[in-house]
Amino acid sequence: MGPEIVGKAIGLLMRNLGAALRASAAPLVIFAALAWFLGRPALATLATVQADLGADPVAVDPAVAQALAAASGRLILVALLYGVAFCWIAVAWHRYVLLEEDPGLVPVPPAGALLRYALTAIAVALVVVALAIPVSLVAGALIGSLGPDAGFLVLSLLGFGIGVLLSYVGLRFSLALPAKAVGGDLGIGGSWTVTKRASGAILTVAILLSALNAVFQIVAGALGTLGIAGVLLGLAVTWFSTMLGVSILTALYGHLVEGRPV
Repeated sequence: MGPEIVGKAIGLLMRNLGAALRASAAPLVIFAALAWFLGRPALATLATVQADLGADPVAVDPAVAQALAAASGRLILVALLYGVAFCWIAVAWHRYVLLEEDPGLVPVPPAGALLRYALTAIAVALVVVALAIPVSLVAGALIGSLGPDAGFLVLSLLGFGIGVLLSYVGLRFSLALPAKAVGGDLGIGGSWTVTKRASGAILTVAILLSALNAVFQIVAGALGTLGIAGVLLGLAVTWFSTMLGVSILTALYGHLVEGRPV
């Protein structure tokens, strides 16, 4: 069932490309404008501070330290705004597919759904991070034991395996996200229980999704070296990758919770 879920997610996205663009365009434009307004001066400040410090990073003028703190705060705010934009897009897309609620030019999902989605996303992220810490420590110890003999292929496979594990766990908990988007009461614990019967299929989805994301990252990185047109194409690839992940959650929720066919 894993390949079928991924195929259905791709089909949902391609058949409803116009709706996907409407669900994401306004949030992305608003985020990009705010990120430019907040992030550009912050990055300029950081570059200036780095140049002023030179070879003596200890000798920091209080005014410079204050400017550095302000710039860091702006960048943190940009990261938070990205999270808000992602939740906005995801909720609009979940509701379009599962409730047939057209997003319009500017999607306006219920504020309560957005808040519940954001809080649930934070909870899932904390669980995944809590797992990632010991897994990374074990992986680091393993790499250390291999020493310089560990080749690129071994390290790549190890990194891919860790990515698959974290993706699998995230998917098992994340059906709570589309539930919150459509007003359901399924929590992350309930999501783990509901997905138990399809754990093998979800592992396959995690493998396929990790492989696709790796390809998307390589393609986006390569396109980024080709000038403005390449950067725009790279952003389109990143957008598709993000929407595909949201579509996979939507397809899994529709099948495992609502009983829809794959």
